[in-house]
Amino acid sequence: MEPSTSIELESQTLPPQVASATSTSPTPTLHPNQQMSLLQRLRNFKPSSNNIKDAVIGVSDGIVVPFAVAAGLTDYGNAKVVVSGGLAELFAGAISMGLGGLLGSKSDSLEYDCKRREIETMILSDPAETALLVEGIWSPYHTPALTTALVAEFRALPLQQQTNYLLEHHHHLSPPSTSSPWISCITLASGYFIGGFIPLIPYLCVKQKQVLLALFCSIGVVVVCLFAFGWVKTGSVIGWKGRREVRMGFFGAVQMVMLGAFAAGAAVGIVKGINRGQKGI
Repeated sequence: MEPSTSIELESQTLPPQVASATSTSPTPTLHPNQQMSLLQRLRNFKPSSNNIKDAVIGVSDGIVVPFAVAAGLTDYGNAKVVVSGGLAELFAGAISMGLGGLLGSKSDSLEYDCKRREIETMILSDPAETALLVEGIWSPYHTPALTTALVAEFRALPLQQQTNYLLEHHHHLSPPSTSSPWISCITLASGYFIGGFIPLIPYLCVKQKQVLLALFCSIGVVVVCLFAFGWVKTGSVIGWKGRREVRMGFFGAVQMVMLGAFAAGAAVGIVKGINRGQKGI
């Protein structure tokens, strides 16, 4: 679909003005957000797409990785060893995921700010180069007359809107998430910990020598969780109604289960190989 024939100005909504204090009413008027209770704010909270993405990544990795580690440690035949190793990996993995999300969010914001300053400098110092960039955006559509008119219209825009236009259409950069990088950190870490704790629950409910029973229970729980998670993740993207959607959701669920099975099988094989090597020595 071809872009619009004009560069639309971004509508900006100014915040409401706070009522000024008068001699008869010295107390300033509170902003409506300040009058909202914490419960009301929690009810009105809506997670952003980035928060949902972080939660999905955290939960999916959390289910697969600790499950694979726990399955590999079952070869030692002691549920206490499995729980200790699983919890160690769980805490280390959650911290690593959280810090990775924090550093990634800060890196994205830094990249966007640096590119923004670079474009602003180019617009102010080199209008000819700026015009070439705008022409390059529209040149694939082979509309020279329209391109010339749009370049003229672009030059009439304020500096901020010129910068936003080039960031979006030339560099294909979106503004960084408005949520704090710490929100991404907490979301990733929490998702990883919650997802990773599920495979360890059976090992906490059996005796030390009943490792195989705990393993089979853990496999059953994880298969159900991975299947449901894969189906929901695929369905939330392509939809739920129709044969194609149902088929794609089923394939997505099976892929998640196969991923978990491959990771667990690799972990068990590595541990068994190490144990056999030690016995041979």
